[in-house]
Amino acid sequence: MTDPQGKSITATSESTDEMNFTVNDIKGNVYDMTLNLVAKRSSQSAQGKTIVVDTKLPIPKEDELKMIWNINRALTGNKLEMQMDNKGNVLSIKGFDAVYTKVSNAVGTLIKDANEKASVVASLKESFNEKVLKDQFHKNLTMIPKKG
Repeated sequence: MTDPQGKSITATSESTDEMNFTVNDIKGNVYDMTLNLVAKRSSQSAQGKTIVVDTKLPIPKEDELKMIWNINRALTGNKLEMQMDNKGNVLSIKGFDAVYTKVSNAVGTLIKDANEKASVVASLKESFNEKVLKDQFHKNLTMIPKKG
C-alpha cells in the first residue's frame, strides 16, 4: 500500500473465528453436526498502530469500532446445523435466519434509520451465508485421516 504522498506502507489484517463442532448423529456416510460460533477477533496493524476488535473483550470506546464489535458479538453464541460427508465435504448448513435476526436487533440499538439497518443486514447476508461458509470450510477444514 502507499499513502497519499506515495510512501510505502505495510499493513497487516488478521481475522479469527472461534467455533466448535458437535457431532449429533452419523447416518451412513453423513455426519449431522452443530456448529457453535464462540468468538470473533480481528486486528489491523499499520504504521506502528494496532486496532483490535475482540468479542471476548469489552466493547471498544471508539464509536467507529462499536458497530463492528456489536455485529461480531451478535454473530457469536449462535448455532448452525451442518451436514458433512465422511470425506469432509460440507453438504448443507442451516440456521442463518436466527443469526440475521440477532444481528438486526443488535444493530438496531446503534442505527435508528430502518434503511441503514436493512443495508447492514443485507451486507451481512452477502458475506455470511451457506455458500461462503461451505467455501471457507472446504479451504480450511482438514480431515485426519484423509480417508474416512
